[in-house]
Amino acid sequence: MTNDSNINGEPVEQEEAQSGSVEAVSGRLPPQADLFVGLGLALFGAFIAFESWRMPGPESPLVRYVYEGPGFVPGLLGLVVLLFGLLILIRSLREGGLRLEDTSGQITAMFSRPEPRRLLWLLALTLLYAGALIGRVHFLAGTFIFVTAFILVFDWEFTPTPHGRIRLAVTAGVQAALTSFVVWYVFQNIFYVRLP
Repeated sequence: MTNDSNINGEPVEQEEAQSGSVEAVSGRLPPQADLFVGLGLALFGAFIAFESWRMPGPESPLVRYVYEGPGFVPGLLGLVVLLFGLLILIRSLREGGLRLEDTSGQITAMFSRPEPRRLLWLLALTLLYAGALIGRVHFLAGTFIFVTAFILVFDWEFTPTPHGRIRLAVTAGVQAALTSFVVWYVFQNIFYVRLP
């Protein structure tokens, strides 16, 4: 490999190494990866918002106010996910995300980093919670399982010792129990939303 110099007299190898280190420190995904992530989030958020809009609203005798409807909070969250997905998508397009000459290489590089894997874990746990737990088990039990699994999945790798992992499991259980009860109490007794 030749050691050419640029107009500033710095070796090209050194310049490439510096740019690579800047990308590694910034933690940014390539624009091609952002294109798929933004599109996926936008579609997912739009689907949530649409399905929430179809749920019972003020026209239902069981719902007195708009915020009491079962689709109010999920609809707001869906709109937020849709908004951020569109922002990521627009940023990707501005940075050349449609140039897909090396799509396979970009996807391989994307999944070799921890951020996309965590995003997939987040989607998997959320779909498990919404699709397999809610409506099939009591809300308190389903939320307890979801929050416990969420904490364990995302903190397990940062807790290498057996003693630390035991403490993590106990802490996750306590946090999950408190979260489940508070969310259940607030929705049932303040927002008057009947939970499954």
